[in-house]
Amino acid sequence: SAVPAGGADGREESPGSAQRAAWLAAEFRAVDEYGYGHVPEDIAVATVCCLCPGVREAKVRLRFKEMQRSKEKLTSRVTLEEFQEAFCELCTPPHVYFLLAQLSKEREVLSAQDLRLFLETEQGQAGLTAEACLDIIRRFEPSAPGRDAGLLGVDGFARYLLSPECHVFDPEHRRVCQDMSQPLQHYYISASHRSYLLEDQVRGAVDLGGLVRALRLGCRCLELSASDGPEGEPVLGGRHEQGRGGSHSSPGRDPGSPPAPAPPVALRSALEVINKYAFLASPFPLLLYLCQRCSPPQQRTLTQHLRRVFGARLFTPAESGGAGGALPSPEQLRGRVLLVGRRLPPDDPSSEGEVSDEDEEGGGGGML
Repeated sequence: SAVPAGGADGREESPGSAQRAAWLAAEFRAVDEYGYGHVPEDIAVATVCCLCPGVREAKVRLRFKEMQRSKEKLTSRVTLEEFQEAFCELCTPPHVYFLLAQLSKEREVLSAQDLRLFLETEQGQAGLTAEACLDIIRRFEPSAPGRDAGLLGVDGFARYLLSPECHVFDPEHRRVCQDMSQPLQHYYISASHRSYLLEDQVRGAVDLGGLVRALRLGCRCLELSASDGPEGEPVLGGRHEQGRGGSHSSPGRDPGSPPAPAPPVALRSALEVINKYAFLASPFPLLLYLCQRCSPPQQRTLTQHLRRVFGARLFTPAESGGAGGALPSPEQLRGRVLLVGRRLPPDDPSSEGEVSDEDEEGGGGGML
């Protein structure tokens, strides 16, 4: 919908339109180096984009081209009238303009009292003073005469409404504002399920970049599957996940045959990546849910890797802590890595041995 430009439709120019026209004329004269009354198209486009950062350059340039064609101009230079017309057409949000016209009773400019009434009745702000409203006008009105007169035009009004000061989002929530001193089990925790798989989280290629992305997004609980690997080294993923999705090719292989399996990813590499990115997005504890399906010798290797990679970051609860007891708070566990899993007593007969295929497919994993 078209937004009226002051005086363009034959009506008497409103105070707001006059203030805006004077401001745009002053900005145009500032770039009209020789005072010819017209400037190159590139300069006109750059000036509009500078005064209205939200508008796209291609859109401004297209509007000037349309003006040239409609007037059958032989030059691409832009006059003051064309500059003002393009700016008012492209840089006036209709909803802001019509709100301003309604609030100002068609004057198209708001005084400090008008702005105060709007903020109290429509925005729900209380305790505003006239000086506070004048401060808003001084900070957001682009026209120097408007700032001096304490009058907010459509451009300043739009800048204010679109500024962080008017965001619905509570700025207090940009930081942690909850009570973080309760036991850890009292909180919902942002978790990521098999982030290292590229496909459907059941079967697919293993990629450590998925763990990095999850941690950068603030994830605080990662699931890692571990199983026996070559040369006594545990590898990331279950037996049905390893070696899938590879794109390696070898000379003489039939192009139509399935791709060769990718080499397995050592679990130690995954732990090192996690340790590097664990606390970049959040200082609060990181939980690792280990679905390990390793033989006892590789379980011992896994334990060594956990201690060497995480060092003092690795949280080890006191042996006296009974099952179901309260955990420390997130505040107390800042910068710590916790292992999540079931732990059997040392004398339990099921604490040794292999994990069956049924257990592996069920996703329960082995005991820690």
